[in-house]
Amino acid sequence: MLNQRMPHLSRWILASSLAAMLCVVAAAGAADPAGTYGPLRPITPGSAPASMPAAPSPSAMGAAASMPAVAGGIRAAATQPSTMLPPPASQAAGPRPTSLPAGMPVGMILPSSQPASNPALSPEARLAQQQYNSGLAALNAGDLLGARAHLSTALASGALPAELTTPCRNRLTEIAQKVVFGPEVYPGDADAYYYTLKNGDVLVKVVKNEKLFVNDTAIQRINGIANVKKLRAGQRIKLVRGPFDAIVTKHTYTLDLYHAGMFIKSYRIGLGLAGKTPVGKFMVKPGGRVPQAPWTSPVGGKMIYFGQPGYPLGRSGDWIGLEAAEVGTPDLPGFGIHGTNEPESIGHDASSGCIRLSDEDIEELFGLMYDGMSKVEIRP
Repeated sequence: MLNQRMPHLSRWILASSLAAMLCVVAAAGAADPAGTYGPLRPITPGSAPASMPAAPSPSAMGAAASMPAVAGGIRAAATQPSTMLPPPASQAAGPRPTSLPAGMPVGMILPSSQPASNPALSPEARLAQQQYNSGLAALNAGDLLGARAHLSTALASGALPAELTTPCRNRLTEIAQKVVFGPEVYPGDADAYYYTLKNGDVLVKVVKNEKLFVNDTAIQRINGIANVKKLRAGQRIKLVRGPFDAIVTKHTYTLDLYHAGMFIKSYRIGLGLAGKTPVGKFMVKPGGRVPQAPWTSPVGGKMIYFGQPGYPLGRSGDWIGLEAAEVGTPDLPGFGIHGTNEPESIGHDASSGCIRLSDEDIEELFGLMYDGMSKVEIRP
C-alpha cells in the first residue's frame, strides 16, 4: 500500500517546494521594488555573483564592532567621550580632504593641513628665547646672578619675542630688588661688597673714598639706615659700585634704569609739550645734581625757591641737570630731570621740555645718578 502511495507523496512534496520558492521571489520583489539588487540569478556551487561583496576580514569585523550604531544609514553620535584631543588654538580648522592618500585606511580622520598661525622665529629670536628660558630655570634654582645674566642677554638682544619682553623686564626688576637694592651681597657679584666701618668713618666720605660713583643717599637706602649719625665702628654695610645710567623712550613715556649694562627697573615720566624734549645722548652735569633746587620760570624769568608758593619741583626739589654728551645732541640750558607738583602730568606732554618724575621716583633716581658719570640717552 505504501509503495503505491509514494508517487503521489513525491509529487506533493515537489509542488510544495515550488510554491515556497515562488513566495520567496515575491517577497524579494516586494522588498526591492526598484530592483536595487538586480534580477535574481542562479547560483552554481563554488561560485558567487560578481556583485556580491567579499566577506569582511576579521580585523574589519573587529573595527565594525567598535563603531557607533548606525540609524537610517547615518552614523549615530557616540555615547562615549572622544579621546581625540582638540587641535591647538593656533592651528586653523581647515576643510576636510576630498581624497585620501594612497594606502590610507578608509574611515581614518586626517589632521588639518593648515599651518600654524604664528610665523617661525628667526634664529636671533630663538637664541633670545633660549636665554630667557635659561634665565627662568636659573631663577627657579635660586641662582639670581645666573638668572640676571641670561635674562639681561635676552633683553639686550632686541630679538626677544614681544610677548616675553615685559615678563623678562619684570623678572629683572624683581632680581634687582634683592641683588642691587637689598642689603645682602650675593657671592660672585662683582659690583657689590661688604664694608666694615672704622673709627672716624662718615658715610659720605666712605662712598667718596671707595670711588663707588653712586651717592651716599643710595647706600643709605640700600642698607635701610634711618639715621647716618647712629652708625658705629665695626658695623658692616653693603656698598654698590656705579655708575647707573638711563634710557628715556619718549613714545612710551618711560625712563629705564641700567646698572653695569643690565636693566634694573622702569619709571613713568612726563615730557615736554609739542615735542620739546630733545633726543640724543646726554650726561649728568658735573655738579648737576642739586637738592631743593631753585626754579626759574621760562616765562618772565621769575625765580621761585624751594618751599615758596608755586614751587613746581615736588616735595624734595631734586634736580638732575643734563648736558650734551656727543656732537649733534642739543646742549640746552636749564634742561634736566626733576620731580613735579603735578603728578597727573606723568605719562603726558606737559612740561617746557624737562623730564618729570613722581616724588618717590625722583628721590630714588637722585641717589643713583652720579655727577659727570651717569649717561642718559633720549630716544624718540
